[in-house]
Amino acid sequence: MQLGGNSAAKRGRSFVIECPRGLKPAARGAFSLLELMLVLGLLALMAFMVVPSFRSPLARSSLPESGGRMRALLTLTRANAMLDGLRYRVRFLDEFDDEWEELSEHDRRQPYIEFEADPIEEPEEFYPVKASWAIADTFLGDVWCFQVRFGEPTFESVIAELEEQEFADEEQLKEEMGLERDEPWVLIFDPDGTSEWMTFRLIDVPYDDFEESELENYPQLDVIYDGRLGMVFLQRPLSEEEIDVLLEKGHSPILRRDFLRPEPLTEDDVLEINMRKNE
Repeated sequence: MQLGGNSAAKRGRSFVIECPRGLKPAARGAFSLLELMLVLGLLALMAFMVVPSFRSPLARSSLPESGGRMRALLTLTRANAMLDGLRYRVRFLDEFDDEWEELSEHDRRQPYIEFEADPIEEPEEFYPVKASWAIADTFLGDVWCFQVRFGEPTFESVIAELEEQEFADEEQLKEEMGLERDEPWVLIFDPDGTSEWMTFRLIDVPYDDFEESELENYPQLDVIYDGRLGMVFLQRPLSEEEIDVLLEKGHSPILRRDFLRPEPLTEDDVLEINMRKNE
């Protein structure tokens, strides 16, 4: 018995379904995975090319990471001084050091870590620390330490720096520490972890291309070390207007927190900082 012997399927015909007049087939409503990946890839490429142009020169430089590495180095140096019960110090080499000729230009600009191996038999004799944490690169790219300032930053010292004047007490401080006028500052950690305040001004420019007359055009960052508490703050240099705001609100020139953003410091920022300080 045959069922459906005359059906279209048996005769090899296909059915065509026609839409009612006035209606059109629905448009394609989804992308394939390949198309989606292609669009996302293009967006990521555009973001990579465009976004950096909106960032500040400081954010685009190697300064933030170099500053973070300097903070870690100071913390480790202090910890090792306390662990070994010996004095450690952080300084920067110059052409009068024996190691100068043996090092590359990049390595000459790195912080140099030393310790007083035998304070009884060899007082004031410091030897280089060879541990990996001490000899690893701290400054990246073209970053180097342009200036070292001794003591806790005050409005007097900050304003003197803005006006490109030497702080009046610097010569006296060096004399008290047994340093020559032109001799660079050295940060010394005592066995109990205490030390003096020190500010390291980092700058991002090839050393051979540096022009002091163009100083304000180079990205800069201060690494401020609080010798009493062992805390380290990263703070971009403040403008005269920002100094005035801090003075008006009775705040220290040290914000006691990382401050790298390019936007000007406002009264609201200072009020927020004071509120956090008093919590």
